[in-house]
Amino acid sequence: MLFRSAVALARAGQDERAAEVRRALEPWRQGVAPEIVAEVRRARMLVDAWGLRDQSAGAAAPRLAQLRADVATLVDPVERATTLSALVPVLAQAPAVPEDVVVGLLAQVGQAVKTVADPAERQALSDQWLLAEAEALLAWSGREARDGHFSRLAARQSAVAALLPRSEEHTSELQSQSTISYAV
Repeated sequence: MLFRSAVALARAGQDERAAEVRRALEPWRQGVAPEIVAEVRRARMLVDAWGLRDQSAGAAAPRLAQLRADVATLVDPVERATTLSALVPVLAQAPAVPEDVVVGLLAQVGQAVKTVADPAERQALSDQWLLAEAEALLAWSGREARDGHFSRLAARQSAVAALLPRSEEHTSELQSQSTISYAV
């Protein structure tokens, strides 16, 4: 679909072309399935997030403010968790985006995940959350290594290593839920 093209263009650094494709998507919303509207909204936010990658802090501030306002409009917990899990790793790669903003978005993912009633869906969203956190830590680790901040790099590596038991915990919990559901 066209919205995936916009995200791919933004990821490739072709921000202007991605913005053109994104603008072309805006007028068609009437009569479209809510899932597709949500997917396009997520793609639009990802295009904006990728656009922050090479911005200075001053240039990024208005775009980041708009992105935060867009995030605030996400009321469905599944859409919120999915969208934020996709945005976090992208924003972590942008030097102009303060780390506390990314950490705050990760906390919002956790809050959204906790409100999802369906256990299987909550588990899938938890896995996305965990992956987003790991990708953010790896992005920050790469920056620390490039900048020669090796003590901070070691701390980041420890944080990534701390995620591994959580990941194994999630996997074993999911496997036991699957076993129970197959037995029933």
